[in-house]
Amino acid sequence: MALLPCLPSQFPCSPVTGFVRLPLLSSRRSSKGVQSPNYRFRCCINTGTSVSQPLRRAASYPQNIWDDSYIQALNCGYMGDEQVNEIRKLKEEVGQLFSDSKEILYQIELIDELQQLGVAYHFQDEIKDKLSTIFCSLEKTRLFMDNDLKTTSLIFRLLREHGFHVSADIFNSFREEGGNFKLCLKNDVEGMLSLYEASFLGIEGDNQLDEARMFATEHLRHLLESLVEASVRERVAHSLELPLYWRMSRLHTRWFIDWYEKKVDKNSNLCRLAKLDFNFVQNIYKRELKELSRWDAEAIEQLPDYMKTCFMALFNTTNLTAYKIMHTKGVNIIPHLRRSWADLCKAYLVEAKWYHSGYVPTLEEYLDTAWISISGHVVLTQAYCTSENITDEALKCYNFYPDVVRQSSMISRLWNDLATSTAEMERGDVPKSIQCYMHEKGVSEEVAREHIRDIIVSISKKFDYDCISNSSIAESLKSVALDVHRMSQCVYQYEDGYGEQGHQKREQVISLLIEPIPL
Repeated sequence: MALLPCLPSQFPCSPVTGFVRLPLLSSRRSSKGVQSPNYRFRCCINTGTSVSQPLRRAASYPQNIWDDSYIQALNCGYMGDEQVNEIRKLKEEVGQLFSDSKEILYQIELIDELQQLGVAYHFQDEIKDKLSTIFCSLEKTRLFMDNDLKTTSLIFRLLREHGFHVSADIFNSFREEGGNFKLCLKNDVEGMLSLYEASFLGIEGDNQLDEARMFATEHLRHLLESLVEASVRERVAHSLELPLYWRMSRLHTRWFIDWYEKKVDKNSNLCRLAKLDFNFVQNIYKRELKELSRWDAEAIEQLPDYMKTCFMALFNTTNLTAYKIMHTKGVNIIPHLRRSWADLCKAYLVEAKWYHSGYVPTLEEYLDTAWISISGHVVLTQAYCTSENITDEALKCYNFYPDVVRQSSMISRLWNDLATSTAEMERGDVPKSIQCYMHEKGVSEEVAREHIRDIIVSISKKFDYDCISNSSIAESLKSVALDVHRMSQCVYQYEDGYGEQGHQKREQVISLLIEPIPL
């Protein structure tokens, strides 16, 4: 199953429909002398082809509970001048916290809390300045960090998250001469939790972080059974379920706001700002969701029923998006959008041929096609081409899909396969990565699944390295690629979260998009 069905307006178009370009509504040129694609288009049916209703395999998905009438009825709310002014005042007061203390632990804990509360985007310049200062003085800082596992781990994680290349050797002072982590650390809950979260930002060659992850995971599980304080126990359990770096940020923010509010030493202004900001952003999401759900009603009678709205939605959305970028930035993104959709359709065709011929590809053959058929590259291409700083020069670097696009898409594909392959095989779909490896190597499903998880870990390290070390990749693309990576974790963490819509996924949707936080 691909990622794109989550985006209602984007589906492959029909092969039996042609387009006729009509005269320009107006003649308009951009500042770069490139004529804007301000065309009228008419959809024309190829009448030489007899179109009959195709026989389609039934996926047997349960009925969608989030129908259009439900979405259109959502209350988007309204934030009055009083709350807007309150947010502005709170931002000023929270911004002052950066100068309240020069203590490093205070500064990095503040940055971490801002990120987890979902309001860090208001303070990007302040955060960048603080982290740059910490990075430049890291050698001095390490002198008093040697016995502070929590501070060391938190600094390491935040710096790597923001693209600073920090060596994992920073943890050497917490290891014995034989290389193992010191057992005296095992009862330091905050330190172990911080080490655990930091260990997921490893790159190729960071073997000590693999060891740190196993060490921290083992002892946190033991500590979980004996922790008395409920809030600490809740946080440890939450982290062990899925590390922070792999979580969808807005879903985690919703959980973290509730957790933070119960802290005895919480900052009330920061907590209030997080709540107001979450509800403000949620209202934006609701309005966007309503727009995404407005299907184009223009009928194309001779197309199969299931293609009518899909076809027009894709065509109109793609061309309108490209026109807006051409008009505002003078950049033609149509070739890149067209290529991403063409590559997706070609991948679908390859998998269709495998299905009809009964062919079982090798794992390598499968992955060469499947990283495209998951459709992550379409999402990332659309995001990159519509980013704020897009230029003709920037598009040249995107001609062959940067590694972070391939890696993020591959990770999504493999998580998808781990969660959905059993059900998809039962309804007669093409073999997935698990079945391909089983067939190729003659191993059990359990062994194959473990191999796929190992591949995910390996690709994740390459992905993290490119995000940290490759300065030629736009930060906006890195950010969206990481979000696609995280989305796959979220959607397929417990089940096929797209196809099955179980209780946990319903609760996540409700908390993120439906119910505001009580103020």
